[in-house]
Amino acid sequence: MATIVFGHGYTGSRLNKIISGSIATELPSLCKEGQIPFDFNNESTWSNLPMFDSAVITFKMTDEVQASKFSHLLKDKKTIVLSSARNLLNTQPDEVINEFTPLADSLRAKSEKYFEPTAIILYLGLIWGKKRTPLKWLTENRIKNGSKYINLIHVDDLCQIIKHFLENDFKPDKYLISDGDCRKWRELANNFGYSLNSQENGLESRIFNTEKLTSVLPEGFCFTKVSTNS
Repeated sequence: MATIVFGHGYTGSRLNKIISGSIATELPSLCKEGQIPFDFNNESTWSNLPMFDSAVITFKMTDEVQASKFSHLLKDKKTIVLSSARNLLNTQPDEVINEFTPLADSLRAKSEKYFEPTAIILYLGLIWGKKRTPLKWLTENRIKNGSKYINLIHVDDLCQIIKHFLENDFKPDKYLISDGDCRKWRELANNFGYSLNSQENGLESRIFNTEKLTSVLPEGFCFTKVSTNS
């Protein structure tokens, strides 16, 4: 089964290493040997695509017209769309959200609606991994609010989850993706010997209910947890 990975960023590039025989796309201006020149916003590049059976969309779509056309192009393919949990609209800070949480009124959410009938949409927590770790974010002073909840997913775990969906018979659906270990930034920072101030939380602080995800993962699937070595 030939799989095209659309987008060659942090997650896309890792997916191409994990999914055997996958095909990588990249913007024509950045394309390297072995990659397919493709630009979501330039339909003339869509004819560059070879034959394929399944697709993973790793880039953000914010153009409804293009998204509609792209969803039609992929309508007969097994498709996975990587979205953001920010597209799920909670109404109060620290609210528990799941796959039934309403969608936000954003261009991204509206664009991804075209894929709901035919694709698996994964709403992602904060992706971390090599060169992109909570410790690095703390040392760079990028984290300000210790009382905000954080929902993490390691990039390799995410790739294995995607691989599992591709290799098995799953119908179009939505899943909320994190390791299920929701905690406050203050608690995580303390593990690294950092102290964070607690501020008033906004709607960006949510608690993920990942029961639906864990119910479909292989028995014994182990998530990578943040440690003091991370």
